[in-house]
Amino acid sequence: MIYAAIIAGLAALAAFGAVMYRSGRTAAENAVFKEREREHEKVEQIIDNVADLPADDLRRRLQNIGRKE
Repeated sequence: MIYAAIIAGLAALAAFGAVMYRSGRTAAENAVFKEREREHEKVEQIIDNVADLPADDLRRRLQNIGRKE
């Protein structure tokens, strides 16, 4: 009877460990997803800012990039 209690306790610990592992892995995946979303938002913001510039101003800025180095 004591062996059954020990086995049940070990099974409960294994199940708890599996749940904790899975939740930690899910949290890590969510963090990576959120980081990618932030990067995409930054790119979209840059694209919107560039689209708002007049063509002559954009051409001038692009030409000046090579001269600053």
